[in-house]
Amino acid sequence: MSADKIEQTRVIEQTRLQVEATRLREEPVEATRVLNAGNVELTLLRTLNGPAGEKLTELPPLPNPRYELLGPVGQGGMASVEAARDAALRRTVAFKRLHEGVQALPGLAQRFLTEAQLTAQLDHPNVVPVYALERDAHGRIAYAMKLVRGRTLAELLDEPLPATRTARREARAALIEHFLKVCDALTYAHARGVIHRDLKPANIMVGAFNEVYVMDWGIARIIGAPDLCAADLPVTDAGLGPDPASERTRAGDRLGTPAWMAPEQARGETVDAKSDQYALGLILQQMLSRQRAIPGHDLDSVLAAAARGERRALTGEPAALVAILNRACALQPARRYADVAAFAADLRAWRADEAVSALPDTGRRRLLRWIGRHRAATAITLLASLALGAGFGAWMLYRHAEALEAAGERERLVSDRLDATALQAARIESQFLQYRGLLTGIANAALLAFDLPDAGAQAEPGLDVPAPAVLPASQYHGLAIDAWHPAWRPAPGAAGADAGPGGLARLAPLLRHAYALADDPARPWRDPAAQRLLVADDDTVLIWVLVARADGAELRYPGLPQSGWPAGYDPRREAWYQDRLPADAPETDCDEPYLSPLVGEWLLPCAQRISALDGRVRGVAMLAFSLDELARRSLLPEVAQAQAAWLVADDGHVLASAGVSAAGPGSDFAGAAGAPAIDAGHGVRDRPQGGLRIWTRIESLGWRYVVDYTR
Repeated sequence: MSADKIEQTRVIEQTRLQVEATRLREEPVEATRVLNAGNVELTLLRTLNGPAGEKLTELPPLPNPRYELLGPVGQGGMASVEAARDAALRRTVAFKRLHEGVQALPGLAQRFLTEAQLTAQLDHPNVVPVYALERDAHGRIAYAMKLVRGRTLAELLDEPLPATRTARREARAALIEHFLKVCDALTYAHARGVIHRDLKPANIMVGAFNEVYVMDWGIARIIGAPDLCAADLPVTDAGLGPDPASERTRAGDRLGTPAWMAPEQARGETVDAKSDQYALGLILQQMLSRQRAIPGHDLDSVLAAAARGERRALTGEPAALVAILNRACALQPARRYADVAAFAADLRAWRADEAVSALPDTGRRRLLRWIGRHRAATAITLLASLALGAGFGAWMLYRHAEALEAAGERERLVSDRLDATALQAARIESQFLQYRGLLTGIANAALLAFDLPDAGAQAEPGLDVPAPAVLPASQYHGLAIDAWHPAWRPAPGAAGADAGPGGLARLAPLLRHAYALADDPARPWRDPAAQRLLVADDDTVLIWVLVARADGAELRYPGLPQSGWPAGYDPRREAWYQDRLPADAPETDCDEPYLSPLVGEWLLPCAQRISALDGRVRGVAMLAFSLDELARRSLLPEVAQAQAAWLVADDGHVLASAGVSAAGPGSDFAGAAGAPAIDAGHGVRDRPQGGLRIWTRIESLGWRYVVDYTR
């Protein structure tokens, strides 16, 4: 990496940290809720700045002569978009930048930066590509992206319907094709752990050549991570038509646009990929009916209807299409499709006149579809039946329908099991993406802390912490565990001043909060008594949170006595550390389970490389999970027929298992779990002893999730 690139990256990152540091220094600890992928380190800035209140270096405005602004394209509550001429590449781009004064508002600059970063990481044909993160001449954060010329889906839906039936049918087919591209974009985003939260026709662009883009990822976030911040600009009604408030992105406790909110989103509850799916269903209904799906004439009535899951009735549409829509917009998220890919697959099946999973198939319906696709063959069959006699023809049709009915029953059974497997896989994926977010934040914070002086022993404001907060915890094999203070182990051979923790002492609050957050995302901040109960609980899923420096020094939470470490222990020799060192190795990954001598049980290590801007490895952050607790919480689907389940790495080794006859961690799945074998991707096979084996690949984690079902 060149020196210029390193300096540019440093300036951008320091700008981001400076904006959020201002807010964190002004808020009490209890109000600091910023703990998610990409900005966990910001929770520590008050601690990192130290008791003397050292300030981050102030940055002067940076001129940016590369872009010549050509005129406005659009604007929102916190940013404007202008067409700009890129002098270096001689092309016209869209230049999005914060409004004047917005950068100083709590959280908004961070949200804008997150939008740019998340959008840039979504490398998909139906997501607008981001070219560069910039600053304008006044130092405001901005980014350049592809300039999309076309119309929004909202504008297309406002057009009058074509005059002829054929033209209307063609227009509808084109809209559904656009919609399926949107589904593909969201499927990709969800696989990368990102939810949009503000899907609506106005945020979907259709270009002159039928290219489709999902726009405005301004309130997107990582699945399972707490919200970045609740602060936003006020909602205004100016120039938005007869029902403005319900069609504008709403701020505060319910982020999103009320007219396209899922019920749980409208109620201010936790949202996930199923909430995006619901919004897609509302968009599909609006495409079919040409009117907004959620009723109401003002903000409050629309929001109330959305919270109850009320939708206008959809009439005059095929039963299968209505069933698809009703499933995507089910009131309970668990009753919706397992993911957007399944939603799109059903819609494609309906379009191809095939069976859909949302509507139980019957012999009669199969027969009618077959007749529709084979009109000539049907006519010949009927003529032959008349020639052979009405009775024989009727008997043949009856037997055919009976066989189709039996096949349909099996397909329904398989479909139900597939849905249960996909739903549980999505839950596992969301859970581990949250863990990855924790690792990213810990690694970023550690990189900042490595070069800071020792903070010394500091009491946290407003907390009366017993010192030490030591307790015997059965979860830790009888070790005397400190439930509040992490344990420090110096680098092997270090002595004197070199044996101190240095700036890593400042990471103590973060390691403790990460431990609590892994147990319950709603309770990342706990007082000493609650933290003590959590550590003493036998059902804790996270066993260790630790940071190992490149010199071999280690900070670990919960704390344990120096006698608790094995003789000659050096974290750099551990597999989870070694596996992160190669330049071509994934920066973050979960490695082979290991039997911990400290706690006497199998642990699953998930680690992230801590790299400086110049590429040097400064250390590794690691989370170690109890396989027993992970299996109990996450592996088996919530259906009675699920008999056993496994998480299997790409090399065929078992990472975790649960249920009857499940193979143990580290074993070879093919040898331990028995036939039928599985391959990459997704599949269903009959088991020799009866029942089904279903597997699916969790792409973002690189694992396969396998479930055995009884009949």
